[in-house]
Amino acid sequence: MAQVWWRRYRALRYLPLLCLPAIAPVHAPAREPLYSLQDVPSLTSDSTRALGLQVAWRKQLGPGNSRIAVVDGRAITLFSDGESDNLVALDASSGEEIWRYRIAPTYRGHDASHDGPHASPVVDNGIVYGLGPQGHLVAVDFDNGSEVWSLDIIEQLGARAPFWGFASTPVVDGDALIVQTGGFEQSVSAFDKHSGEILWSVGSDRVGYQSPAVMVLAGRRQVVSVTNRLLMGIAPERGEILWTQEHNESDLDGSSEPVSIGEDRFLLTSSATEHQSTARLYRVTKDDAGPAVEEIWRSDALKGSYAVPVLYEGRLYGFQRGFLTCVDLDSGKAIWKSRPPGGYNLVLVGNHLVIFAAKGFLVMAAAGAEGYDEVARVRVFDRGA
Repeated sequence: MAQVWWRRYRALRYLPLLCLPAIAPVHAPAREPLYSLQDVPSLTSDSTRALGLQVAWRKQLGPGNSRIAVVDGRAITLFSDGESDNLVALDASSGEEIWRYRIAPTYRGHDASHDGPHASPVVDNGIVYGLGPQGHLVAVDFDNGSEVWSLDIIEQLGARAPFWGFASTPVVDGDALIVQTGGFEQSVSAFDKHSGEILWSVGSDRVGYQSPAVMVLAGRRQVVSVTNRLLMGIAPERGEILWTQEHNESDLDGSSEPVSIGEDRFLLTSSATEHQSTARLYRVTKDDAGPAVEEIWRSDALKGSYAVPVLYEGRLYGFQRGFLTCVDLDSGKAIWKSRPPGGYNLVLVGNHLVIFAAKGFLVMAAAGAEGYDEVARVRVFDRGA
């Protein structure tokens, strides 16, 4: 099991945060036709200005696997300083630290993982929420980092920590803060976001490193939760389970994420482990008998990666074991796959993909149907992740 999961929890020893200015695209020449496996020379020039990207600042923190939430001019993330796991707020224009909140003593890495937290912070209406790897759920004031409330989900709920610690990123819906907690009769739990009071807990299946998502399916707003074996649609107001669907027969801790696609559809990403190696598209409809879940397709075009795919103009972009891949949303079939730039994560910015690529490069490429079209890159780290 450790050999399967260790890649997810290898963190950079130091986590530099980046603030990037406006980009002047430099378009690459035309690439190969559709359905090809592309291979272009790797750009290694340090002349970052010519390539359209510059590093504005760097901030050395410590190990951690959290993403960075950028809200109202602040960059917020979780990391370990060697003694404690922390929430930190930085000035997004300069990298200057504004405040730091100590969550708990550092979660020590084991079985090939590094120290530090795994979940990402969530910001809502002046409050920052975060879940530490040891089960500390906290709410912190956005302005000054003072504690609003905190609780230990293991002590108060009997939550079960996955092998590498809690990694679920909470979501906010109305007055509810929803977290995958795991444990007997509490796969998913909702808390009052103002006080931390428990509102409801449902499900008895074990959870791993998944996070819930809020989306509208079959005309109803609901929480979609992924446990190790089940998919669940949950009414966020009172915790009523609207529908369930088995997606996996194994009880091994997984990392599949639900991604809203619209039109009553959502994508379930590959867990990047052998027990679930395919991405799947589902549709939820409603008839006189209630909600019905239909699997539209499953595809191995997006597998072997922890990156959550992004959707643009009817195409999904993600990775297949490090290969950047463009997938047709309707069929699940690969349109093109590219060896460069390599990588492990991406986000969509306008009509461009921003990719954390191999060898420490940050790369921008057009989100196009014709093939890999790199427009800019800059080296931001000494090595990749």
